[in-house]
Amino acid sequence: MRLQKASTSVKYFVFRFYSILQQFGFSPLMLLQSLAALPRYVRQYVDFSSKAKAISGKLISNRSSTCRMGLAYPVLTDYRKSAGANSGHYYHQDLYVAKKIHRTCPDIHLDIGSRIDGFVAHLLSFGQKTILGDVRPLIDNDENLSSIIIDLSILPETAVKTQYLSISSLHVVEHVGLGRYGDKVDPAGHIKAIRHLSLLLAKGGVIYLSFPISSQSRIEFNAHRVLSIAEAYAIFAEVGLTVTDFAYVDDHGCLHELNSLDRIDVVNSYGLHYGCGIWTLTH
Repeated sequence: MRLQKASTSVKYFVFRFYSILQQFGFSPLMLLQSLAALPRYVRQYVDFSSKAKAISGKLISNRSSTCRMGLAYPVLTDYRKSAGANSGHYYHQDLYVAKKIHRTCPDIHLDIGSRIDGFVAHLLSFGQKTILGDVRPLIDNDENLSSIIIDLSILPETAVKTQYLSISSLHVVEHVGLGRYGDKVDPAGHIKAIRHLSLLLAKGGVIYLSFPISSQSRIEFNAHRVLSIAEAYAIFAEVGLTVTDFAYVDDHGCLHELNSLDRIDVVNSYGLHYGCGIWTLTH
């Protein structure tokens, strides 16, 4: 168990160091993969060009798309990739919560800050009327989509003019107060954000919330916070929210759905280093 935990920590450190390099525009892995794939690209380019030249005189002019070469546009590594990703925090949380909302079918659903081209797109695909709350202006380009300005970091109680029976905020609150998205720095920003979400919730309503979880809470400035399950429970109790359902994504990107709240590992957070807790909460 200790060796496995140490191995996870080392992998996470390497990943974090690599992500820092990427922030400065340098991706060593992409560089190596691209250099390795370059000979293949050159061989295929030469082969294609010769074949295009060979048939150029045999086709009528409106078929120039088969033989007229434009500027080179190398895309070197796609042939090594899989068809797509079906694991990880965002894939599982977006699908898991969207299914829950589809089953309950609320008249209006409020989402604050979640991924629009993932989670919100799922909701719109089955015609769910959705309001997007964000500090940034949004484009309402679907008949079931509208938007309002909401800042979870400073929302005063007097601003809560409307409450909602169905609210989501996925992989959002861990960023509030770190300045990453232009907000003011505030060590308690995530707690305030969860409190403000509870103020927006109507009696009998449900909040779907997700954020990174680990056996040990920490701040990885300015990317995000990671909370232990025990601390998450304490914050929920402080703002008057009760856990009614829980699922989590482990360090390997796999989803775990629980059939009982008794199976939630409040003490050790399943030994996770960087998992994702997906919470269903109510007053």
